[in-house]
Amino acid sequence: MRNSDFFHGDLNGKNYQLNQKIWVIANHLSILKIYCFDFICLNNQVVFSQKSQVIINLGWGELVKDNDVEAFKCFNEAYKTAQLEKDTENTALSLLYMGICTYSVSFTEGLNYSMRAMEEFKKFELTSPQKALHGRSKCLQLISTINSRQGNYKESIRLSKEASLGFPISSNDTSGTLD
Repeated sequence: MRNSDFFHGDLNGKNYQLNQKIWVIANHLSILKIYCFDFICLNNQVVFSQKSQVIINLGWGELVKDNDVEAFKCFNEAYKTAQLEKDTENTALSLLYMGICTYSVSFTEGLNYSMRAMEEFKKFELTSPQKALHGRSKCLQLISTINSRQGNYKESIRLSKEASLGFPISSNDTSGTLD
């Protein structure tokens, strides 16, 4: 098979584009991954309410590889699944993580997702105040980061200090939020 069957453009390494078939396969890869996780979950008898967490973990796997688009797709799917599961925590986390995926492209979208996530975490104030505080702190840290990127340093510092109240000083941060 010739290179021209797979690529369009010159053969000197410039302006290569994937041909239509490969693009379609790559575009649908994330859906295939989700279906594979569905199959694994069903065969291992993972409870339905954990499905959104599995998809969130898949999204994090994509995010750490700097594959923001695939990560966003996973977090969006996790959001929809968490809503069906009536899982407020994973709904909030999915929104927060969509904010992390989008803020580098659109501060407005990143802020929107983080504010929506904060509203979801707020629902824990009566039943689990520590969970509400921790979730709120994660959201504030993202908002602080966005403010910093916009040049609003004083507001960013204030929000970051407020966010740190939700993270115990004596414990190591295993979430990666305070790195």
